[in-house]
Amino acid sequence: MRARDGRADSYISLPLPAPLLSVPIPRLRVNSNLNSLWNHPLAMNPKSPLANLHPELIFLIASYLPLHCKPATLLSLALANRKLHDTVGLQCLYRSVVLRDADIALIFLQKIQIDNSLGTKIREIYISLTPDALSKCYSSIELFIQLVKAGALPLIHSLEIRQQSESRLSRLPFFPAGFINILLKKCPRLRALSVFGFLDYEEGQLKSSGLYDFALFRGFQKIGVANISPSVAGNKDLEYMFRNIPHLTSCIQYLHIDLQKSKRLFSVSAIFNLTFSRLTSLVLGGISIRMGDEHNLIRTEAMEFWRRHPHLERLELIDRLNKKTLFHDDTSVEILPNLKHLKCGFADALALANILHRLSTLSIIRSTNSQVPYLLRSVLPNGLPNLKSLEIHQTPGYYSAIPQFAKGVMWHEDENGIFHTGRPYLNGWNVTENFMHSIARGAPGVQELGLHGNPLSPKDITKITPALSTLQSLERLYYDGSLQAPESEGINLGAVPEFIQTARSLADSCPQLSMVTDMCMPILPYVSAMISRAEDGTVSTIIANMNGRGLQIGREHDAFLSNHCKWFSK
Repeated sequence: MRARDGRADSYISLPLPAPLLSVPIPRLRVNSNLNSLWNHPLAMNPKSPLANLHPELIFLIASYLPLHCKPATLLSLALANRKLHDTVGLQCLYRSVVLRDADIALIFLQKIQIDNSLGTKIREIYISLTPDALSKCYSSIELFIQLVKAGALPLIHSLEIRQQSESRLSRLPFFPAGFINILLKKCPRLRALSVFGFLDYEEGQLKSSGLYDFALFRGFQKIGVANISPSVAGNKDLEYMFRNIPHLTSCIQYLHIDLQKSKRLFSVSAIFNLTFSRLTSLVLGGISIRMGDEHNLIRTEAMEFWRRHPHLERLELIDRLNKKTLFHDDTSVEILPNLKHLKCGFADALALANILHRLSTLSIIRSTNSQVPYLLRSVLPNGLPNLKSLEIHQTPGYYSAIPQFAKGVMWHEDENGIFHTGRPYLNGWNVTENFMHSIARGAPGVQELGLHGNPLSPKDITKITPALSTLQSLERLYYDGSLQAPESEGINLGAVPEFIQTARSLADSCPQLSMVTDMCMPILPYVSAMISRAEDGTVSTIIANMNGRGLQIGREHDAFLSNHCKWFSK
């Protein structure tokens, strides 16, 4: 499907074919005569910087590529010329393998089964299982288990396996009993393990696999256990896991534990009473302050924990049910001196106002009306000019339902910069009302912006475009839109042309904008509009495709970028 109006060409490309290592990658137009690839004048130019780089420098460059786009980027680089093909294609391409769905995973794992030498090239492997083909998900897991037992992946140091769906894959079995011991024996270099989204197919299966036996992971640098759901009887298994967390304190750098889908609620003290000597990244969900906990005691434990861990660079407190802060009001500027990336509720962000100027990325979940503008404009008169990425989950608050003591819910700033306090509209404020102009003034340097909450229609986007146009550095915009088909997890293709038109209007107003993503879908990938520009900066082409992922800045080490804020709207 194609549309023209004299300003730019617009294309719809749904869906894209999936490549072997990672989806998505740019579509390539290659002449049927493969020799023409090597005879391209630019590719063979001996003065090209890439053509003359020493292989070790190419390896170094490859190591700095963001993980979520590394396979696709290396694949494109390998097609540049014969020398880079020999260097990158044969030595770098298979080091980091990102398999984004069951189809790709099964094809690639079968290739390892056929060619044993391929498995020895892999150092890190990331597998995401989507609900497209349930039988292929089963087959992928079974084949992965076979390959591990056969010693076909002897040199991997990082493994992540996740399932996205909450329904169709809910009975997808996890690894068999004792598998973690086998994994560690067959992959002795393994130092990072993440498991997301699995349920107990049989009672105690997750525990019997060895997943909760953290004593096995001494020396590991990264452990992630998220969105897992043991059986009701399996809550004792989670208690076992918590008793084993102290085994991680000496070496762990990245710890991600999210138990929001478990049947039982755990006290955050299980973490806050410990000291992790090398911890730089902490993600917690489902184990925060709960009813019955002594809030002042827990908060005191938390403050002591923050003081003992000054090297934290990333902190995410993603418990959607917890509305109490884990920080003292007006927390000292000396707390968390190295923090660069923060995701938390509005109450915690408000308590941390004194240190927010150090952040590169900020994600605020659970905010009502204009609380985030209130933070950026009233609490922080100078705003956050150095912030590069801002993500906001906002819900309108009905006047009768708002706790009137909650800070910022009755506040707003008009377009003239005058602050007001008073009753919101009957249905509260959303991001189209007394909101975006304050965001643009308070965070003028953002390169990416995510807006979550009530779905935004094309008319809503048009309404906030004037404020967005003042964000001169804005490159990527993400929002919960209206592309999801009613009562379905599919896409309403009839709405895509209007989405492209909206993206084009945004691109004309925002000089640096290169991508617009509708994140309304419950699972990856999302629909994105990719914007190309001419040399003078005018929009030349817009292509809509199924390449959309989540926000990127600060996520360079993540294989799968998703919209985590969806959890907080359920």
